[in-house]
Amino acid sequence: MQKSEIQLLFAYNDWANARLLKAAKEAGLLQYTAPAPLSHGSLRGTLVHVFAAEWVWRQVLVHVVNHGTQFRGEAAVLLSQYGYSPGDLDFIAFLRQRA
Repeated sequence: MQKSEIQLLFAYNDWANARLLKAAKEAGLLQYTAPAPLSHGSLRGTLVHVFAAEWVWRQVLVHVVNHGTQFRGEAAVLLSQYGYSPGDLDFIAFLRQRA
């Protein structure tokens, strides 16, 4: 999967969530909490499930990105000992290089 495809999926997710929340707000509290024949029992239950799951998966994504930090550091130490330092790998160095 390409970076642009992932970005497109996140943009779609944000767009769809915004539309859903706007419609839910318009429905009002009674319909929001009313029992319904849905997997999570109501509009509220379903939205809680959607956003809780999204939060968990975003945390997993953050972990996946951050997981390599320790191991990149270990590899960088060894490469430096071999005389092939990759240089500063800190996140701030990445941000400064992009600026």
